[in-house]
Amino acid sequence: MLVEKYAGGDYEFRLEDVPQTAVVEITIEHMTGKEDIGQKWSRERRLSVARKLLERDGLGAHETIERLGLSLEEVSGYREA
Repeated sequence: MLVEKYAGGDYEFRLEDVPQTAVVEITIEHMTGKEDIGQKWSRERRLSVARKLLERDGLGAHETIERLGLSLEEVSGYREA
C-alpha cells in the first residue's frame, strides 16, 4: 500500500522479500539552512525577478523583495505622496 501510494502505481515484489523490508519514520527535531536570495546577482537581475514576483504574487511578495535587498517602492515604481 505504501508503494502504491508514494511510487504512483502498481509494484510487484516477491513475498520472500517482505521480511527484508522495513518502514522507517524520521522526525526532524531541528533544521538549519542558509538564505542566499540573489546575493550574487546584479541589481538589474534582482529588480527583474522582484518585478515578476510582484506581478505574480502582488503585495505578498514584499518579504522576498526585501530579502533581495530592494524596497517595494523601487520595484513597483510607486512612491507615496
